[in-house]
Amino acid sequence: MTENSKKIDESRLALYKDKLVKEKATLLKELEEIGKGNLKVLQSEASGETAYDEHLADSGTYTFERERDLSLENNIRDILAKIEVALEKLDKHTYGVCDRCGNLIDPARLKALPYANLCISCKKEEEKIG
Repeated sequence: MTENSKKIDESRLALYKDKLVKEKATLLKELEEIGKGNLKVLQSEASGETAYDEHLADSGTYTFERERDLSLENNIRDILAKIEVALEKLDKHTYGVCDRCGNLIDPARLKALPYANLCISCKKEEEKIG
């Protein structure tokens, strides 16, 4: 039996799906919390453009925190998109198959990163190219 013809057993697939759904819920909650924070305040209000009594260091701190939150939000949205793709693959019975070479992704990799779409070999190649 070739590696391409192997499949992940159903009980393991259920575990991966459960992990993906839980991670999605956690990330959506984090995204909501970020949205309640610094991102709701107008940049001009926080940067000191309209507030004459605000100290310059306070403005810098706020700008740093806002940029950090924007970066976190972008990262969360990226992971959420990867989770959505992984969940679609589960529904199509193509989950756990490397997008590049078509071989199965190592179960240890999927356990650590359930939305992984490349096997370790292909990921290393991608990182060399990029």
